[in-house]
Amino acid sequence: MIITTADGSDLGVHIRPTTGIDDMAAVIRIHGRAWKVAHRKVLPPAVLEQTTVDADRGLCQAWLANIDDETDRFFVAMDEDEQVLGYLHLRLGEASEASIVDLAVDPDHWRDGIGTALFERAYDELPARTESMLVEMIAGNGVARLFYEHLGFERTGYRPTTIDGELYPVACYRMECISNHSMSC
Repeated sequence: MIITTADGSDLGVHIRPTTGIDDMAAVIRIHGRAWKVAHRKVLPPAVLEQTTVDADRGLCQAWLANIDDETDRFFVAMDEDEQVLGYLHLRLGEASEASIVDLAVDPDHWRDGIGTALFERAYDELPARTESMLVEMIAGNGVARLFYEHLGFERTGYRPTTIDGELYPVACYRMECISNHSMSC
């Protein structure tokens, strides 16, 4: 998938399935950078400092082990130099739901359309039986809230989660899927 601007200009970014360890090292770096920026007003500095941006082979393998080939789809957005700029991890449910496990874009590329393009690629991959998509985020993550609400997700409630021994609220969102599962117009 090639990412284009509203006027059809090529941004020089493409989306493809992840291919392994090298992709995962970049994914972990992006995850850490985006997590720290998006949560700097929500989580204490001590928690943010624990978020890694450097991945060794063992950590990359651990992240890869969490991807189930049967139920998961994992996409990366790459620039012309094959640098990973963002990623999306989608999990297909057994019933009629799918969940966005994680979506992050390098903060240097926020608002470039990469997150939306990743979402559209994942949405197009949904099986016909999928009626809704779910996503959760730490409450107070305004970047994620605005992004998902812009896509059509609606908040359905909150649940608690524990981070570093402290409870934090997680906002739960849901979006109903259209029948043909295509974001294309």
